[in-house]
Amino acid sequence: MSRSIVHIQGLVPFSKGGNRLCFVHPEAKDTCLKVDQQTRTPELKRQRKGFLGRLRSLQHYDENLQEHRALQALHRHYPGSLTRHLPRTFGLIETDQGPAHSMELIRDGDGLISETIERYRWANGMDELLRQALDEFRHDWLHASPPSRDLLPHNLLLQKRGGRGMVMLVDGYGRPGGWQLPRPFRRRRVLDKLRKLDQRIDVVLQRKAAGEQPKERIGHLRREQ
Repeated sequence: MSRSIVHIQGLVPFSKGGNRLCFVHPEAKDTCLKVDQQTRTPELKRQRKGFLGRLRSLQHYDENLQEHRALQALHRHYPGSLTRHLPRTFGLIETDQGPAHSMELIRDGDGLISETIERYRWANGMDELLRQALDEFRHDWLHASPPSRDLLPHNLLLQKRGGRGMVMLVDGYGRPGGWQLPRPFRRRRVLDKLRKLDQRIDVVLQRKAAGEQPKERIGHLRREQ
């Protein structure tokens, strides 16, 4: 944990999830700082558990620490064909709003923060740019068959550079280490996750066709930073 404190109080997060807020590092525009929401700190998450859950260490509930370790393991043990879809991790730092995971901020070639594929599909449908990027992601992800949580459209960004798209996974890596299934079983599990991802992507346009309003997470991303 770095001793220097980064001041982010007063800054507006460019995105938010269920547990954390995402800020642009005030001194490094290509770095994202993920900070726990005040109601979702490791201490509070542990307090809300039952007796056995409260016996676990705080590290077990520290999403920033687990994410940092998971990204480290993925970059260390998997080929470049997979890790090109992952941001780099710069470690844990201290901010005036609490500990943060410092990681690469994914931007398009024009300098704007890349959109989620959920947001992009809502606005553009399944165009050739998104189709090509998703095909490459599915191929690379299945070939490596890494452990992960479910693949969700709002955790995947479409990075656009030089007329091409690249799908980047920026959340939902799961926990690092531990025993893994043999490769054939991992492949089967990844196939299932990719199939469910396709279903979730289709739901975005189904909701739009039904005249529903976009969910908050689609419209919340502030790309101008």
